[in-house]
Amino acid sequence: MLLLAIEAATLHVSLALGDGARTVAELEIPPPTNSSDRLPQAVTELLAQAGKSLADLSGIVVGTGPGSLTGLRVAHATAKGLGYALRIPVLGISSLEALAFDCPVGPELIVPVVDARRGELYAGRFRRHGDRVEVLEAALALAAPALAEKLRSEGPLRVVGPSVDLVRPALDALQLPVSYDGPQLPRARALLALCPALPPFDAAAVFALEPRYVRAPESEWTLKPKKQKG
Repeated sequence: MLLLAIEAATLHVSLALGDGARTVAELEIPPPTNSSDRLPQAVTELLAQAGKSLADLSGIVVGTGPGSLTGLRVAHATAKGLGYALRIPVLGISSLEALAFDCPVGPELIVPVVDARRGELYAGRFRRHGDRVEVLEAALALAAPALAEKLRSEGPLRVVGPSVDLVRPALDALQLPVSYDGPQLPRARALLALCPALPPFDAAAVFALEPRYVRAPESEWTLKPKKQKG
């Protein structure tokens, strides 16, 4: 069973191929490459690296974010297009959960953070138990000081992800027990490890899959009509 994983919640795009629980090939696309231009070619390159073709794929798993709206939309469009054309299932897994999975097992509450813009962070609350992740709070969007206050009584913390520096001052100001040792980016290989058993192909389910926006997409925010005065 060959799975393709695509993670594009940040500007660093990650792809992986998995044969069961084994990762057989990986490919990273660092910024500033435009994922919409590079992603389809990268999938072909990844398959060639493993000596495989599109016809060998049994399913696709894609990171659902929250994160970069453009990256998530391109990744989902690519995954859906391939899934429908190949008649294979497409599953979505939280990019924050993928970050939590790559943390070491321990007593700490794992808090992945990703820049949400407009002065806010996307964050989740997880615990790592062996080869699984316990989801305490899947995703929320709030300012760094509010996040720090929310975590004030949570005990030892492990804060990870690409936007640790945006919340560190607020956490340190409260003198919370925090470790910042952990993954900086969600990786496609973590999506493979978290992927459940594949369901049968269902075209409706493929097209129903959407990124986890948490709040209204940035484009909806910026394109809202201004209220008329008077």
